[in-house]
Amino acid sequence: MVIAYLSPFCLILNHEDSWSCSLKEVNERSYDYVKLNKLAGRLDIGLKPPFHMLLGFDGSMVVPALKDFRDPQDAASCFNRVLGRLLMGGVFSEAVTVNDLQMGSLLPTGYVRVSSNSQSFSTELHTALRYSMGNPTQTMQLLNPRQHRVPELREAYNKGAAACDGLAEFLPSFLVNGYSHVRRRAWGEAVADLWIGIEQVTSHVWETRIIKDPRTAEVDFKERRDILHDSRVWTVAVILEILFQREVLDEATYRLLSRARRARNSLAHRGVLPAREHAFNALEGLLRLISLAKNPGNPEVYADLKDTLDRELEAESNRPRQYKTEEVIAWLPIPPLPGDKNWGEKPFEKVMVE
Repeated sequence: MVIAYLSPFCLILNHEDSWSCSLKEVNERSYDYVKLNKLAGRLDIGLKPPFHMLLGFDGSMVVPALKDFRDPQDAASCFNRVLGRLLMGGVFSEAVTVNDLQMGSLLPTGYVRVSSNSQSFSTELHTALRYSMGNPTQTMQLLNPRQHRVPELREAYNKGAAACDGLAEFLPSFLVNGYSHVRRRAWGEAVADLWIGIEQVTSHVWETRIIKDPRTAEVDFKERRDILHDSRVWTVAVILEILFQREVLDEATYRLLSRARRARNSLAHRGVLPAREHAFNALEGLLRLISLAKNPGNPEVYADLKDTLDRELEAESNRPRQYKTEEVIAWLPIPPLPGDKNWGEKPFEKVMVE
């Protein structure tokens, strides 16, 4: 089995499951580690029957080690396609990389045994918690974790799959990658990934609304087809202008995409790093473009998703750096360093920087 995890840390519960973990159980590592290794449900992502993606109680996503997933990059792409559809359905999880993947085996009792090797923080965290060997900062994740129900994830996935249906060129993994970078304030990486998604949807719209326009369908000869598919003539900038003139794009979407395009080109050709504004232009522009591709004339179909993503970003950015004493429910002592007020009179090695 190939395993990746929903991140930030969460638990996936079926209709019967519940979870509670006291501070005492966290500190003593006496929590129910067995439950973290059990399966909670499955998700139909289009694998050949009888295979499905399995969902683990500890937020794991499990696919069989089929030939299609032998290459770690292919497996990561599969997981990110699923995460992209979940995001389009309103459930966010950060994108995964090949370092976030883990091997495991499915036991006939419905539990998954993971391998102990860890290459990322995510796999190290989950392995330690599954083996009941986590350090205090790892086990603290179990105190008040996010929780998703299996039906909720199925609903979000199906909603996201419907949003991407018909957009053969669009890989939603670029959306989830781009949004993950936005959350980390990596504006350059965000613009780069989101722009790939924009180009994919733009290509779809160009094909369906211009090249295959019923009004010119009868004018179908090789030379015309060749020139309409020639990217040297029809650059993205020209295509966006034509789509705007044909009223396929509204002005607001055109402005967002143009600003994102300029930022992406400055990054690619001159090494000028985009700013926060450019990443948000690309994110909103992509969502509006998908809306127009699926529902011509209505660029705000996914406005509620944009609001959800904005609220999550705001909550992330407004997370307090310091807490009041009455807000603290658990704490660990921080070992002092020379210069801290609680270092005392103990000797220490003086550091000289030349």
